[in-house]
Amino acid sequence: MHLGVIAKGVENAEQCEILARLGCEHFQGYHFSRPLPENQFVEWMTANSAAVF
Repeated sequence: MHLGVIAKGVENAEQCEILARLGCEHFQGYHFSRPLPENQFVEWMTANSAAVF
C-alpha cells in the first residue's frame, strides 16, 4: 500500500528507539516537544530543523 505512517504519542527515548527498531521512521509526541503556540513553534523549528529533517 506504500503508506506513510507517523507514530503518535511518543513520550520518551525508549519508545522512540523501540519504534525505530520496528521500522518506524516518523514520530510525534511529548518526547520531542509539548504543543506550542505558532510563534514558539516557528522558533523551535528554526532552532531544531537539522535534528528534525
